[in-house]
Amino acid sequence: MYLYMKQKALSLMQNFNIYDEHEQPVYTIKGNFSLIGRKLHLYQANTDNELAYFKESFSFFMPSFNIYIQDTLVASIKQEWSFLKPKFTIEALGWLIKREDLCEYTIYDKNQSVIATIKKRFFSWTDTFELHIPNPEHAIYVISIALAIDAVLDKKK
Repeated sequence: MYLYMKQKALSLMQNFNIYDEHEQPVYTIKGNFSLIGRKLHLYQANTDNELAYFKESFSFFMPSFNIYIQDTLVASIKQEWSFLKPKFTIEALGWLIKREDLCEYTIYDKNQSVIATIKKRFFSWTDTFELHIPNPEHAIYVISIALAIDAVLDKKK
């Protein structure tokens, strides 16, 4: 499964759609404005059916992000200290995010099997990501991870 996350330019609320390979909206992201961290809601496209929400925890050093499904914390994404490249771990799922090059991340499970790849397009007017997710059951988690990576990259701008 391929998904494409293309954010709107100059959007304070972070509202945008996530599309499939046929350019059909599959998910919608709706954000809440906050000065101390992002809170983004993931909906089935064109519905009010909230699938999950993603909340950034305030931190002076390394940011962390929590994924909630039906108000239950299911995973935490934490940035680890790294000299050159951002490095992340995903608590509760046992996954690891590895930066392969300047604009590509791979998500591995504890057995080093690939869960998904996330590619950021650099020559784009807005932040645009391609998500390759072989198992559609992982889509909510992979979208949340892409949002966490985007939040970290935004703070470095």
